[in-house]
Amino acid sequence: MTLADYKMDLMKQASRDGTPFTRPLLLHYPNDATARRQNSEFLLGENVLMAPIFKEGATSREVYLPGPAQWTHLWSGDVFNVDERGQTLVDFAAPIGEPAVFIRDTDSVKMT
Repeated sequence: MTLADYKMDLMKQASRDGTPFTRPLLLHYPNDATARRQNSEFLLGENVLMAPIFKEGATSREVYLPGPAQWTHLWSGDVFNVDERGQTLVDFAAPIGEPAVFIRDTDSVKMT
């Protein structure tokens, strides 16, 4: 429910422009070699990065944040100011119920 307005905007954009709702990182960071290789994270639009856990029983994972951008971890509120080189978070905690989700430039995403 929190992302309803954001998701509605993404659906309108998909209908108008054909831009997918969920996107590989390379779509918005084509010059970032690490983002181009990333196949276990995805973007919801261009402002929400999701890094799911695929290994049964795991509660942490490596997360790559592309830049330049400011990313805020959804659950903790921790802010990561990432330059154009990107940033890798090693062994990032993502327990059940709190997946690794990051919001880019929180002012640009309506979270009401």
